[in-house]
Amino acid sequence: MLFKRLVGSAVLPLKQQTALSDAPPQLRAYAFCSSSTPSVSLPAQYVQVGSVTVLWLSLHTDVPVALDFGGSVVGKGAATSRLDFVLSPNSTTGQWQTDVVAEGIRLNGDDLALLPGGIMPMMVPHLAARASEPLLVQPLTYGFSVFPAAAAPACGYKAARSTQLQRTGRNAHVQAARKHRS
Repeated sequence: MLFKRLVGSAVLPLKQQTALSDAPPQLRAYAFCSSSTPSVSLPAQYVQVGSVTVLWLSLHTDVPVALDFGGSVVGKGAATSRLDFVLSPNSTTGQWQTDVVAEGIRLNGDDLALLPGGIMPMMVPHLAARASEPLLVQPLTYGFSVFPAAAAPACGYKAARSTQLQRTGRNAHVQAARKHRS
């Protein structure tokens, strides 16, 4: 469900995109252009042309890993936002780190369960203080990190910016012509 809500159709090459390509082999990461459709998981204010979603997966069974996204995926400046959706097993044994066959799942530490009537719950992300801050990935977890201000050209940022500038320039020209006539 989250994949469909967060991820767009274009896959990005991580080796050219970010330092994630140097991550240990037990940590997998895949980058995509973000979905261009607002949803309950990705509100309209975070749906921006050029945004990037990174799907990451920790296959470590006992060691947490600090996931450093590097500057190239973060976007314009270190103060930009990052939305994290961290999914982990929810085990009644208390051994969630090694219990791959858990009975439930957690989203950002909270139990994730269907609401009455089989309705999907809100899947609220954790808003990182800064997009550039590393994310501590616990063993056997996976998740999505969305960078709304990544401004990735492969995700249409240059084309959208160029169109916006053309419209702004055209509007200024039309307004100047109207003033000149009056």
